[in-house]
Amino acid sequence: MDQENKAPKAYWDPLSTTIFCELCKKQKEAGNRPTAFLSNDGYKNLAIEFGTRTGKIYTRGQFKNKWDSTKALYQAWVYYTTKATGLGWDPVKQTITADEAQWAELIKANKLIAGFRRGPPDNLQFMDVMFEDAHVDGTSAVMPGVPREVPVDLVDLEDDEGLTPTPPSANRKRGAARIAASPGKKKKSPMQQDFKRWIDHCINEDRAVSSSTTVVQDLEAIMEEVVACGAQEGSVEHYMATKLFGKLENRVFFNTMKTSEGRLRWLKMQYEDRKRN
Repeated sequence: MDQENKAPKAYWDPLSTTIFCELCKKQKEAGNRPTAFLSNDGYKNLAIEFGTRTGKIYTRGQFKNKWDSTKALYQAWVYYTTKATGLGWDPVKQTITADEAQWAELIKANKLIAGFRRGPPDNLQFMDVMFEDAHVDGTSAVMPGVPREVPVDLVDLEDDEGLTPTPPSANRKRGAARIAASPGKKKKSPMQQDFKRWIDHCINEDRAVSSSTTVVQDLEAIMEEVVACGAQEGSVEHYMATKLFGKLENRVFFNTMKTSEGRLRWLKMQYEDRKRN
């Protein structure tokens, strides 16, 4: 039985999540997050310490999925807090004070924001370190092309091609009113467009800092998973993997599969498709 079949389905209860974030922070501080992701040593150390403290043995892929989902939550929080410039802020609950229409529009931009009505996400003190300098800090990434001194609520978000500052004398209610989507229109609301621009910027920044070393490490790791699922070196499935995994989306598809049988079957089908075409 291979390692993938031995690993249980990852179950992230609150305690496990806190331990995961704490250990990721530790690896970041140890220098094992050279770019936007943990290094091979970082993942190995994480797996060992996490297993010791929780008794759970998870694969690198399972840890990577948790890293990605945690980063998405943190990105949503950083984006959300920038909206406090144009809305009220409750210093006790550490959350925005907004009416129902404004909350609905914020949540439409990103569903994760719904959880912030009660306050910040858990483990924020760890996430601040985990993703430090990973281009999700809300300074250069939140509003590409907008000077930092321009308040977020004075930015016209209607123009998809660019962002045009509104004169500072504009009424604050007018700025807040832009949060509401125009009724009857199918296109994305300004808040959704804003969030998409911000995420695209974060992705581009992450790609910019990712070195060729990271790509090599990712390819080495996934080719180990290819062999583990039964596609031995020299087989047509292994050869197919070398053709497919130069593209990030193919690596993602492969890693989303939960069983070795499913992964091997997918490689076989890819090979058969390639032969027919």
